[in-house]
Amino acid sequence: MHDAKFIHPGEHLELFLDELGIPHAQFAEALGVTTYGVSPIMNRRAPVTAKIATRIAKAFGQSAEFWMRLRQMHDIEGARATVDVSAIEPLPDDWEPPLKSEGARRRDTGQTFATVGTPTT
Repeated sequence: MHDAKFIHPGEHLELFLDELGIPHAQFAEALGVTTYGVSPIMNRRAPVTAKIATRIAKAFGQSAEFWMRLRQMHDIEGARATVDVSAIEPLPDDWEPPLKSEGARRRDTGQTFATVGTPTT
């Protein structure tokens, strides 16, 4: 396990509630969810979802984006610590994605290709 730079949003939530002296069950009730709706987050077993972030944000007078950014930063930190990207080479500057099957447009000619591959202009 590595020392994460960004802590789980549930840890933030737990710190806020402890500082305010609000029991988890009372907070869940204030959010209109069951205790199970917040306990897994505070126990770091579940992520903050957009729905619960919206509820938490309303309760604390913050934005849901704040809570979602906490989740995103935590998730990225975890991925950087566990995903091996050593074999991935950056794409060359002149790389172009392959054509899509229907209605794809080539940048160099401006032609649109129909489903059967016949160019149309």
